[in-house]
Amino acid sequence: RVTVPVVCIGGIEQATLAQLCVFRSGFTLDATEAVVQVPGKTPPLDCIHALVDKSLVRTPGPEAASRFALLESIAEYSGAKLMESGQAASAAARHATWYAAQALVWADAFDASGEEGPLERLAAERDNLEAATRRALEPGGPGLAVALAAQVGLEALAAVRGRSGEPSSLD
Repeated sequence: RVTVPVVCIGGIEQATLAQLCVFRSGFTLDATEAVVQVPGKTPPLDCIHALVDKSLVRTPGPEAASRFALLESIAEYSGAKLMESGQAASAAARHATWYAAQALVWADAFDASGEEGPLERLAAERDNLEAATRRALEPGGPGLAVALAAQVGLEALAAVRGRSGEPSSLD
């Protein structure tokens, strides 16, 4: 049970932590700004840094300093709290909508430049894009257009790297 460390944080940090459970396999600061809505005027980024300081949000390693993640047990606890708050559907919709829009941006940037940066971002966000596609099609979700947009990013990744998202052995 994870309640002991989570009880020690304030309401704004608890609201932020609850919403972070919508991410899959990590998230970036720009994704957090788009998806997490906190009460008051506290920027979500301030809350992320406070949660990192309290070891409730982690950075996977020095090479991924701009990427954050939740431990699975904390994500499960946070998911239950998000459901209790009645904000799960709106947080999931924001997640799906943002990732779908970004998928188009990243796919277009890769198509235009052929550089690996946008493709690397698509690869890093694969689990979030898959979750966005599923959530968009759920009852009350953002809908088919959002699901298709998220799928564009996944298809761009698959076209270059195959369905696994890993570089091809032919590269």
